[in-house]
Amino acid sequence: MNLWPKHIWRKQGLLTKLSIMIISVLIISISSLYLITQNTLSNAITESESDHLLNIAQMVSEEELVKQALELNETNLQLKTYARQTENQFDLDYVVIITLESLRLTHPDEALIYEKFLGNDEAAVFDGESYVSKGEGSLGASLRAFVPIYQNEEIIGGVVTGKTNDRLGLLNRKFNQQISSGLSLSIVIGIAFATWVAVSIKRQLFNMEPEEIAQRFEERNAMVKHTHDAVIVTNQRQQITLANNEAIQQFNLPQTSLQPKLTEVLPDLTNLLNTHTTRNTDTVYRFNDKDFIVSHAPIVVNEQKVGHIYILRDATEIYSVLNQLYSTAEFAQSLQTQSHNFLNKLHIIYGLVELDEYEQLQYYLDELISQETDLTQRISVMVHNPILAGQLIGESRRLSQNIASYSISLLTEIPNNNQPQLIQIWLTIVEEIHNHLIKHHPQSNVQLAISYERNCLITDYQIAGAKSGLATWLQDRHWQAQLNLIEGPNHLRLSITTAYNMEEDTYGV
Repeated sequence: MNLWPKHIWRKQGLLTKLSIMIISVLIISISSLYLITQNTLSNAITESESDHLLNIAQMVSEEELVKQALELNETNLQLKTYARQTENQFDLDYVVIITLESLRLTHPDEALIYEKFLGNDEAAVFDGESYVSKGEGSLGASLRAFVPIYQNEEIIGGVVTGKTNDRLGLLNRKFNQQISSGLSLSIVIGIAFATWVAVSIKRQLFNMEPEEIAQRFEERNAMVKHTHDAVIVTNQRQQITLANNEAIQQFNLPQTSLQPKLTEVLPDLTNLLNTHTTRNTDTVYRFNDKDFIVSHAPIVVNEQKVGHIYILRDATEIYSVLNQLYSTAEFAQSLQTQSHNFLNKLHIIYGLVELDEYEQLQYYLDELISQETDLTQRISVMVHNPILAGQLIGESRRLSQNIASYSISLLTEIPNNNQPQLIQIWLTIVEEIHNHLIKHHPQSNVQLAISYERNCLITDYQIAGAKSGLATWLQDRHWQAQLNLIEGPNHLRLSITTAYNMEEDTYGV
């Protein structure tokens, strides 16, 4: 039986729970305030009526008419009339004049005049005390005030003024009705306010239940935590408030409650993004010699921007895919060129045979074999990585067309590689060097030799005829490679050693 209310409570929606809780708190608070106010008001009415009765009794005790009757120890018509007038004037239930023997000289019921005063609480008045007492007399329980009557500084009797509990109860109920009306109005207003608060909170929670919010939170947290892209969330002050594991590892973010600024962790990122006003524009950002594709968007809550989210993806994989596509295009173009050249060479061979120019034919064939061995055939046989092979073919064509002289030598076989990021490092270095040579040193003679040794790719450049400043430019580079630069009078030698792990069973062993 104890579990049944909990079961019912758990089934209720957030709006119902909030309404019930807020209304319950309001009812308990208002009811407690009502009880406290009622008790305070009852005490205040009693104190007020006590002072009122004492003042009236004091006034009556000073009347000469009253003193004369007590000296004669008998009542009269004037005394009775005065007592009734005082009762009516001050809304009292009784005004009783008593002698030293506690005999009544006035009373609303004339049959009780000269009878003994009831209640047994009048003795103190004959000792000169003025006080208020709660007692029960002929008219029932009442609140009554006692004041002694003096004549020539001697006590000759006492006066008692009082109101019955019934009359005091009517007064209490009158005030309680006003309080109850205010209480009822407060409850109605409280219910309306509770409903409004509950609806407002539910709207702020996107009309979702707590279980749904918890589920969404865990889902989003899992998405952000386990994605391979770095995710960073900032507030309006560009302080990092959330970062996933990938972002912490990539950018060495502190795993503390501190909120470093984005500009401290990723310098120049905000300036770079500010140049792109279009939302969600992908931008390339370089950090620690590594390129990242950055996507960013504002975080908007209730039509107000509260921060930004940044998604940074390592561009190595993208570059690798692009290079593979480029290499494929280079292979296709090379095959197309070779096919066309092959047909042309067949025509030349056919013509030389028809003309019986056998010596010229032998010379021509020797030249063809030498060319094929030096270029395409040698690369296809000795380079087992298709990306690297395509890059060498493409760079060979590009440099042959844009600089004075260029040649490639393969000193050893180049095995395949199972780590695209290492290939990307080599591609980046080579492309940067070649772009610089084409742009600033087109008159130079370049000899490139490539070899593989101990899980490293060794690339040697012999550059002659270059302008001054090439060595300085190379020394200022910060590549992930070991450089050995030797500068002579008219030439320059550069040896680049990059990591290159060999894939298992590369040679089919």
